[in-house]
This record gives sequence, structure tokens and C-alpha cells, in this order.
Amino acid sequence: MGEATSLEIRILLCSLNGDRPFRFSFSQNDESDPLQNAIECAVSNIEKGEFGAVLVSSIVKSVLWQPLSCTWSSLDDSPDQLFSMIRARVLSFLDWTNDADKALAKRRAFLVMAVGIAALLSFWQINVTGPCVDFPSCQKFLINHDNLCVSEAECNKWAVKQLMLDGCDLAGLCSLPQYLILAKILLVDILDAAQGKSSLKEILPVTISWWSRRALIANQSILAERSPSLCTSLMALKPEGFGLSWGTDLNAELVQIIEGALQLEYGFIEYAFGHVDQANFRFNAAREVCGLEISLTGMLGFRTAHQIDPKAQMVLIARTSSDANELLEKDIEKSSTVSMSKDGKLDADTEEDILMLPRLVSAEDRKPKMTGNQLNSFQQAVVLAQCLHVKKSNPDDEMRGWQMAPFIEAVDSQESSHFLIKRCSQLLRIRWECTRSRTKQRALLMLDKLVEDIRGTAVYGVQERMCFAFCLQFPPLSSLRKELAEMMVSCGLVGEALQTFEELELWNSLIDCYCLLGKKAVVLDLIKERLKEQPDDPRLWCAMGDVTFNEDCYEKAWEVSKHRFGRAQRSLGRSAYNKAEYSKSMQHWQAALTLNPLHSDGWFALGSAALKARDLDKAVDAFTRAVQLDPENGEAWNNIAAIHMTRKKSKEAFVAFKEALKFKRTSWQMWENYAQVSLDVHNIAQAIEAVNMVLDLSQGKRIMVDTLDKLMDEVEALNKANSNEQSINPSVRLENGSTDLEKGAMVNESSNQPSLPTTKDAATIVNQATENEWLLARVGKLLSRVVQISPTSAAWGLLARWHKVKGDSMMRGEALLKQVRSLQGSDWQHNKEHFKELSQVALQLSDVYMETSSKTGYKKDLYSVQMLLRNLIKQGEQFSDEEYHAAVVKCLSDVEQTIRYLK
Repeated sequence: MGEATSLEIRILLCSLNGDRPFRFSFSQNDESDPLQNAIECAVSNIEKGEFGAVLVSSIVKSVLWQPLSCTWSSLDDSPDQLFSMIRARVLSFLDWTNDADKALAKRRAFLVMAVGIAALLSFWQINVTGPCVDFPSCQKFLINHDNLCVSEAECNKWAVKQLMLDGCDLAGLCSLPQYLILAKILLVDILDAAQGKSSLKEILPVTISWWSRRALIANQSILAERSPSLCTSLMALKPEGFGLSWGTDLNAELVQIIEGALQLEYGFIEYAFGHVDQANFRFNAAREVCGLEISLTGMLGFRTAHQIDPKAQMVLIARTSSDANELLEKDIEKSSTVSMSKDGKLDADTEEDILMLPRLVSAEDRKPKMTGNQLNSFQQAVVLAQCLHVKKSNPDDEMRGWQMAPFIEAVDSQESSHFLIKRCSQLLRIRWECTRSRTKQRALLMLDKLVEDIRGTAVYGVQERMCFAFCLQFPPLSSLRKELAEMMVSCGLVGEALQTFEELELWNSLIDCYCLLGKKAVVLDLIKERLKEQPDDPRLWCAMGDVTFNEDCYEKAWEVSKHRFGRAQRSLGRSAYNKAEYSKSMQHWQAALTLNPLHSDGWFALGSAALKARDLDKAVDAFTRAVQLDPENGEAWNNIAAIHMTRKKSKEAFVAFKEALKFKRTSWQMWENYAQVSLDVHNIAQAIEAVNMVLDLSQGKRIMVDTLDKLMDEVEALNKANSNEQSINPSVRLENGSTDLEKGAMVNESSNQPSLPTTKDAATIVNQATENEWLLARVGKLLSRVVQISPTSAAWGLLARWHKVKGDSMMRGEALLKQVRSLQGSDWQHNKEHFKELSQVALQLSDVYMETSSKTGYKKDLYSVQMLLRNLIKQGEQFSDEEYHAAVVKCLSDVEQTIRYLK
């Protein structure tokens, strides 16, 4: 692995902490060398944030762009040909096979990389970090021809199509798309060409792969969907920098930042494509590199301005190494963003009484208390990365925001933060606070201010904004503006959101807004006007189809895109599904997924269509792909489980339901199915939890009698098995009391042990019996809850069975008596089935009373059951021919005989 030169490190640090550890690089070269001067000038301009100056510099024009003007007049006026010439020109410029001066070739390669970096950072500035200033169009510095006919608008339109890889749509209108195309040519394409050409690979700078990854992830960031081709390219560009040597002149602190940033950036690449575990591995590696230890704890504090008593607050404690603390002082000096003194005035700017940061107090004297250490900028970026992992690894519910809050507040409480780190923390806070009614208005104001900060040119310079710009999950400006407009719509400000959606060409959102306002015709006229200007824009044709519900528009979009716009096929698939043409819908979804197999919603839709078409194999495959791409898709997990239930594959269904309920915990239907499959795999503990959740979510309206009956069958079977084990090993006995239940409470509920071996040692038998005792207690608690909610005959019967297992005859008799009273309210005198059910319960009650009376000599219960049996015989004379009527007569004789015996 090669060693990065000082010039490479200087450029790299511009996008990290902004340090300038070197002032000179190739000291052995003649300063009069124009190529060397061009390199020094390019690096200097990049360090100063003057990226456009690199692209339009006279030396770069003379060696890279000027030759294009000579051949442009002989070619068609086509952007595609222009950028193809650029690619060919650069490869020719780097060809040194006939030149023995390898050092000169390396300098040429470095200049090409520097120009590519300048183009990339220009694109990143105008679309992500700000400020939004004017940049020269590519035509002005790429070619200098008087008869140039191709317009900037045409070039931008062509560039956007090139960036919409694999049929993916844009997340919103982006600026300077030609700059990103140019950056990809000078970085990614050159690196790809070097894979098959060893002479080119020898001269390329070692950090070009790092910048190539950044160019590719920049392309992915402006797309609304994951691109499989970008994913393949990024995964192929493994972080070679893990083995790079950074030279002896670079101090340990900067090496630490560079190596940690490499881990962090690659973690965000994994995160962008849904590889959560791999991303977390990289995030933890970055945390270890920077010497950061984090933990969560609880402290007393105040959340509101008028809160009287402190409540427990979740707080993040960050501990840093001594080396990291040395970087902190440098960060405070360089950073232009001071924590709450400058950016945190929103507490006073709004009327919300919810504090931005909790006021923590000491538990002993209730005085204000600070937690953790101050963090340097890179450590703050690592904390924000950990926050994203918390978001991705937890279900989307109210608790997730509170689990993320300690990480957000840890960064907000810092004395010093770089521009983009602070804005990233604010964005996470905004997304959390917009879900709470009391802070939604504040979130809207904060997001509006955040967008203005990014777009504005005041206060923060380009160098400050670019620090750690690729080490954060910060969206492009178009996505931020879209998020702001959507928040406006949720707050009822539909009219104000319309202009933003139109500027960003977000036609779906624009259509929704006009429909809310009852102005569908307005958006239709707007789309028609745009189609006159851009008749070959597939997005406009799809928008037209959404308004008119005309499938021909989607077909036209598919045609004008030359069968490359997946959205058209997805729209056709939805239309066919709504018409119940499920086989046709499957064909459209398969065509869309052929273009972009990373579209998780597409796989879910394909599975839904296959399910309706009764193609269960195809449905399972599609839903499985959906959860592979999006593990948080609870509906897909639920559908997989439902199909396995239909096929009687209980084990597979159990696993799928368990995953589904991590993300859809409020669906009582899902919990009901989960209870059934839990019993099918003999997992009583999970079945008990599921039934309790059904009762909670349905507010006691769903009493799963059949499931509870099966639950009691499992309990009785376990009790019988336990009795058999103890009969085999008579020396083993359990001690009664609370100790067994306390031990049982430690049993792992997720264990799935449906059967017991025939022979076990004493300790195993005791443990199994203890677990059974604990499960039995939980079942009893559940059944007691059921009879309180719905005291039906079936519920009392189940409770009676439970008391039988417990061996409590007195309580069993009470439950059976209440079951009898419940059944007596039915028309049992005229209904055969009801008479049979009442007779069976009466027989059980008679057996219990005869058993207890023979032990205690107490006859009152026998007299009451005697009257019950006589009443059954008398009023059920019409059923005298039935077998159970004869059983009642015989039981009455036994009861009377027992009474006489006791006398």
C-alpha cells in the first residue's frame, strides 16, 4: 500500500478539520515548472474554499480544457459528445507509455485529481453545505468556441438524466449537475480505467479511491431511491485507506482524525444501502479510533420551564482519552459556531415552555450539574453517527425519539461545534420535535432557519462549512426544502408549500397539495405547460398520469425514457393492482425491479400482487427480498408469517411474526396470530405475552377463547410431563413457596422447548419444574384478568381447569359454580348443545363437591348440587334419550348416596 503525499493530505484535511499541516510539497521540483505551479495553485484554492477558481484557472484550461476547443467545431453540438471528449482528453493527458518521466506523469495525475475534487466540492457546496453562490457554467471553461449552440439548460438536462441511474428518480431538483458529471469523469472513470491499465494505476494518487467514493455517494444522495449500480461500485471500492501510510511528518492527532473519518464515511455508505450491522461496526471502529467511550445513564432534571419537581432524564456520558482532549482546544479556536450562546437562542425566540436541553440537577443537593466531557468536532460526528444507529435499530414509535435525545443533547451542549455538525444535530432534533404536538411549531421555525443558514452567505465561510462535510448524514438542500414544505403542509400551511414543491419539480407532492385545496385543474394546466417545454421528461408524463388516472401517460413516460424510468412501470403496476389485474401488476413490478432491484417498496408491492394472485412462492420470495432491503418493514414480515401460517409452517411463522412485532407492536391482529403460532411451537411464555397484548390493544374486546383453550392444553400437558418426571425420580421434590417463582422469573421467555427428554438428572428436573410453576402462575394471572374483563362461561371454565392443574379443589369449585350460573342464563332448556354443555359442567362440579365433602364432611355444597341436578333432569326431559342426560341421572344418584353416607 502506498503513502499519501503531503499535497493529498492537505486537500483531504480541507474536508475534515480544516488543518493545514504542510505549506510545501514537492520541494525537489523546480518552482518555475508550470505544472507544479498549477498543482500548488489548485491545492491553495481548494484550501481557501475557492473551488471554481481551480476549474477556470488558465493553466488548467491550457492543459486540460483548451484542446477541446480545437475539435468541438467538427462535432455535433451534443453534451454527450462534449463529456466523452473530456474523458478521452484526460486519459490521453495521463498516458505516459511513451514518456520515461514517471514523476511528471504523477504530477499530471495529481492535477487531474485536484480538478476533479474541485468540481466535486463545488457541487457539494451548492447542494449541501452552502453558501449558495454563483458558479460558472461548464461550457464557459470547458470550451471556448464562438459557434457554440448547446445551451446550459440542455447540458443540465442531459446531466440530470445521466445521474438518474437505474431508473431512479431525483429526490428534488439539484444544482450544477454537470459539475458532478465532471467530478465522476476525473475521479471515478479514471480509477476504473486504471483497473485494466497498470501503467495508469502506478501514477494515480493513493487517495483517489477515497474521493471516488465521495463522488459516488454524492450521486446517491440526490436520488430518491437506492441505486444498485452505485451500490456495486461503492462496495467494490473497499476502504484502501485502512492500510495507507500517512507519512512521518503528520502528527498522531491528525492521523487519528483521518483514519476515524475513513471508518465513519464507509459506515455511512453501508447505512445508505440499509446495511445496519456493517454500518454500526464502522461507527464503533471510528469511536475507538478517536478514544471515545459513551454510555447512557439516568439523572434528575427539568424538561419544562414551569416544572416544579425534577424527573429522571436519560443522559449520555462521554469519556475521552487525553490525546483527544488536546484536539479540543484547537477545535474551540477554529470553530465559528459556539453552542447555545449563538445557535441556541431558539428557547427565547419561541413561546414553547419545553426546554431545548434538560436542566440537570444533583440528586443530593438539587443543584445544576454538568455531565460528561467536552468533545472535539470529530467525536461529535461520531456521537451523531451513533444516534443514527439508535434510530435505525429501534422500532418507529414514540420511544425512539427519546432514545435518540441524549445523543442530540450531548452535541447541542458542546461549547464548540463546526457549522455542519451543529446543523446536523439541529436537524435530528427537528425531526424528533416535529412528532410532538407541543414542539411541532418550534420544529417548523427551526427547520426554516436551518434552510436559510445553508442557503445564506453571511457569517460562515466555505472552509468552515466544508469541515467534516462527508462525515455526516446530512441531506442535500433540495431534500431539506422538501422536508420543510411537507412540515408546512402538516401544519396547515398548504399554500406556502406549493411554491417550494414547484421549484423543486416534486410533482407528486404538488398534486397532493392542489388536491387538498380542491384545485386539481390548476396542477393539470401547470403540467401541460411544462410538457410543452419538456415533452421528453418522463417525470412529467407520470405526473400527468397521476392527475388524469390515464395509463397511457405512464406508457408514454416509459417510451420517452427509452425503457429506463422505473417509476412508469411502478405506476402501471399500481394501476393494474387497483383494477384487480394481479398477474398484469406482477409483470409491471418485475419490469421495474429489473431496473432497480434495491427498491424495497417495489418488492413489497410485487409480493402483495403475487399474494392476491395466489402465487405464494413468488409472494414469499418478494416479501423476503423486501425485508432484506428494509428490515424495519413490519408489514412484509407479517405477510411472510401469514403465508407460513397458511402452509402450516409454524416455526417459520413464529420467527417472522417475532420480527414483525418489533416494528408493528400496535396491531392486535398481529399479536393474535403470534399467540396462535407460539402455541403451535409450544412456546407458552410468548403466547401469554401475545394474549396480554391483544387484551391491551383491543381494550378487552378480543377474548381469544380458542387460543386460551389451547394454552390450557399446553399447560396441562406440561404438568403431566412434570408429574411423570417426578414419578421416575421420586427423590426429587420442589419446595413450595415464593422462591420457585422468583427463580422462574429468570427463565428466558424466548426459549422454545416443546418436549422433555425421558431421562434427566435431578437438577434439570428441578429447573424444568420451576419453569413450569412460573408459567402456570402467569397463566393463572392471565385467566384472572380475562374473567374480570369478560366473565363468560368459557372464561370461568378455563379458570376452573387452571385451578385443577394447581390442585385447588375449592377454587375450582367456585369457578365451576360461576360457569354454571353463566350457562343458566342461556336457553338450555330448549337447546340441545347448551343443555349438553351445562350438564358437563354440572357433572364436573358434582365430582368436585363429592370429593371435598368426603374429606371435610361438609354437606351444604352437596345439597346445592343435588338441586341443580334435579332441575336439569326435570327441565331437560325432552333430552332424556341422550347419553349425557343419563349421566346426569347417574350423577344425582351418586350425590344422594354420598349425602346418605355422610349422615
